[in-house]
Amino acid sequence: MCAKSGTCEKICLKGEGFNAMPTHGLARARRTAQLFDHWEPTIELIVKEIRNRAKRHPGRFAFRPNLLSDRADLARRLADALPEIQFYDYTKLGRPHLRVKPNYHLTFSYSERSSPAEALAILETGVNVAVVFTCRKGEPLPASHWGVPVLDGQKHDLRFLDPPFHIVGLPFLGSAAELASGVRGGFVQPL
Repeated sequence: MCAKSGTCEKICLKGEGFNAMPTHGLARARRTAQLFDHWEPTIELIVKEIRNRAKRHPGRFAFRPNLLSDRADLARRLADALPEIQFYDYTKLGRPHLRVKPNYHLTFSYSERSSPAEALAILETGVNVAVVFTCRKGEPLPASHWGVPVLDGQKHDLRFLDPPFHIVGLPFLGSAAELASGVRGGFVQPL
């Protein structure tokens, strides 16, 4: 579900918390198959569920459709169907500024498949770039990277609240071996 995944796959949220439970992985696989086998009815069910959840939390509801995926078609379809809901995602897909909508916010995720030049070009469009650094959770992030101010992405995950033209700094959460691999591959940026 993430066409541009790379080193990040080793530390993906699919292995964190309840996502690590085998039964949850099986449920995700069933739902993914249902989505592709029955696209329209499944989208209708998802829209209905989001609408119901939003009613229970009026004025305080936002939705991240691609928590464990990077499917622009899914996210844009949901944002079109529910213009009153704030949607947001991280993406590794190029030219994210072309997919942004008034109710759909994107943050580009820098990886070993990106380049600093690509990241800077994306920043110029007003789309922020998330960068994973070698620091650990709770440790300070750099004040700037590539000459661009860095926001502390540990404070919240509501990226649509971030001011534009910033790097969203994130700490590395994997093991020491995964950190070394991430730095070697270019996914994790040294401080």
